[in-house]
Parts: sequence; structure tokens; C-alpha cells
Amino acid sequence: MSKVLWHLGAFLMAVFIVIVTVFLGQDFLKYTVYYHDENQLVEEDFIYEPNYESNHVNISVLQRYLSTGRIVIFGSSEITANSHKYIPQNFFNQELDIDLTAFGHAGQQCLAILSQLAAYYNKELHNNAKIVIILSPGWFDTKRTSMSSFLEYMPQRLLEKLYFKSEVGEKYKLWISRYLKKNIHKIKQPSAIHYIVSNYNPNHSFSTLLQELPYKVDFLIKRMLFGNEGTLQGVVPKTYQTVSTDWENWSKEAFEIEKSKVTTNHYSINDPYFNQYVKPEIAKGKFPFKVRSVPEVRENEEYQDFLRLVKFGKLLKTKPLFIMQNLNPHAYQELEKYHDILNEIKTTLESNGFEYLDMWSWNKKDYVDGSLTDVMHMGELGWVQVDKAIYDYFIQGKMKNENDN
Repeated sequence: MSKVLWHLGAFLMAVFIVIVTVFLGQDFLKYTVYYHDENQLVEEDFIYEPNYESNHVNISVLQRYLSTGRIVIFGSSEITANSHKYIPQNFFNQELDIDLTAFGHAGQQCLAILSQLAAYYNKELHNNAKIVIILSPGWFDTKRTSMSSFLEYMPQRLLEKLYFKSEVGEKYKLWISRYLKKNIHKIKQPSAIHYIVSNYNPNHSFSTLLQELPYKVDFLIKRMLFGNEGTLQGVVPKTYQTVSTDWENWSKEAFEIEKSKVTTNHYSINDPYFNQYVKPEIAKGKFPFKVRSVPEVRENEEYQDFLRLVKFGKLLKTKPLFIMQNLNPHAYQELEKYHDILNEIKTTLESNGFEYLDMWSWNKKDYVDGSLTDVMHMGELGWVQVDKAIYDYFIQGKMKNENDN
């Protein structure tokens, strides 16, 4: 019996040495720096950041914002235009004195947003979260969130949070696991958490557990050495008071601001953008732009991710506010290609009781100058519409879609 125990002990020690050598190896120092950067709690408020690499935002801060009910917007390239007066992160914080944060940049689409919210999900977020999700038509003619964007918005610390701390249901973890498993070959040097997530199965077989053992030991060693992320303490839900508003005059001013930017063309495109991006295409005979092929609803991967995001939204006491952006009909041909998918999105949201600001107007007759500033990004007038929708829903008290599931 003692010989058996001795051999078993020797075997386990050998396994441990191999794991430390192979799996920690060169990645060890990198992980210590990575952990230090990601886990610092920054108390300074921020109103906009593009991703988790900024010095002013990290996982702990966004968890606090979502759990306490600060209004948080998730979007893509449109929310990076911080020079706009009426973009929500400027208008709410500076004009209305209401706390609001926008997070994201180009590439953040439905799966990336769903994965982050699933990672942050807990009782406080369920009860208090006030979330705005800005959708773009162009998302739905792509092959869903790219792997590079997924990794940008789901850094290792957030993956750990999702699979080891989040209170979200198993089906959300499985959806995200399948995506990572399908695409893990695109990661040059997958970490232990990438392997754990890509092989996630709440009903593991013994053989699967053995296959995962090296990665889990690697992960546990790092946890023992560097500890866990701190628990959010003292969650006090934010309360908002109505303020004096003047939407009519703000709309007039916003229209004039955008009008002043357009002096060299009749496409309602601001001059710098027109000169840099559109004029050369006109010279080549490639303007108006052609819309890419939009996959049918059943085959549209982005739409399937959208449905999962809708399912998550129904978990929350206050359902997210969804907003669909427009495209400039002066700048695109065949915008009707989007009709089926955008009608399906609208029907899905309305039938599930979500508040939805539909800004889509595919023809020139219905298009309002100033609502966009170029061919696809919101202009000042468009932002006023968005501001009013956010204010009415979260501040004015029109949150008629509360869900106490």
C-alpha cells in the first residue's frame, strides 16, 4: 500500500512540475502585470471610455455603475464622437446634471454586450440596472462579433468573473463557451481561462475533467498567488429627479449645428467627412455606396446573438432601452435590403415589451437632415432624439416594461 501511495505522490508531483513549467512558464510575469492593471479599483467617475484598456475604467467600476443603477449606454462607433454637444455622455452630465456613462467603440456588437452583462449579473444588477443598447443596421450584414472584439470586451478577468462569480444562468455561459470553442484557434496563445471556458460543461464527464485538469491547476495556482477580485460593497441604488427640459429648442439648435457643418454637398454629410471619404468615391464612380448582402433572418448570426441579448434583458427588473440607428439614404443604394431583418428586430422587441426607439428611415422622403452627421453616425439632432428617449424612459418614469421575474 505504501508503494502505491509513494508512486501516486511521485506522479502528482511530476504533474505539478510539468504544469508549472509548461503552463506558467513565460506567461507568468505577463499575468502578474495583467492582473495588477485589471484589478485596481478606480473611484474616479468616467462618462465615456472605449474599452477596458483605459486608465479610467475597469471591471470593478463598471460593475458598480450597473449595480447601482447609473445609466449605462453600450454602443459602437457612434458613441465615440465626444465633440458633439448633444451626445448623451456630454448632454446628461453637463446640461442635465444626470449621471450617465457610455461604453464601447467600433466592433462592440450583440455578443460582446451580452457577454459583459452576463459576467456582471447579480441581484443588484437585476434590481437596479438602467441599460441603453444602441444597435446599428450594419451589424446585421456581418458575421457577428469578431474574435478580436470579443477578446477586447471580454478580457481574461471578465471571463473569470462570468464563469466563477456571475449569478447568470448556465445557458448564457454555454452560448459564450460555444462561440469561444469555435474560434479559439484564432487566439495565438490561449490562456488557461480560455481553455476552461471553451470546454465549459456543467455536466462534466470524468474523462473531460481529466483533460481540463492541467488548465484548472494553472488557473488555481494563479488565483492562490494573486488572489480574487474584491467583492462590491455598499451598493446604494441611484435615484434620479426630473429636471427642466426644452426639447423643442434643443432640437432647433441641434439642427442648426448640423446644418452649419454642410456647405459643400447636398447629401447632408458634414464637410470634413465628405471631403475625406465621399469625394474620392464619387470620382471613382462608387457613390452612392452599395449595401452588402444581408443574411436572411434564420441564417443571420448577429440576429441570433440579438435574440439572446433580448432573452437576457427580460431577466432584469427594468428592461434595457433599445435604439436602432439610421443610415443616410443619400449615401446608400438598396437600403431596402435591411427591411426584413429590421422589421424582425422591431417585432421581437415590441412583442417582448421592450421600449424601442426606431430611427430607421430608409428613403429620402422620410429622412430628416441633421439626424446623422455623415453616412451612418448620429448627428446632433439624432442625439437629441436619443436623449429624449433615455430621459423619458429612465428619468420621467415611463419604465412601463418592468419585469419582476
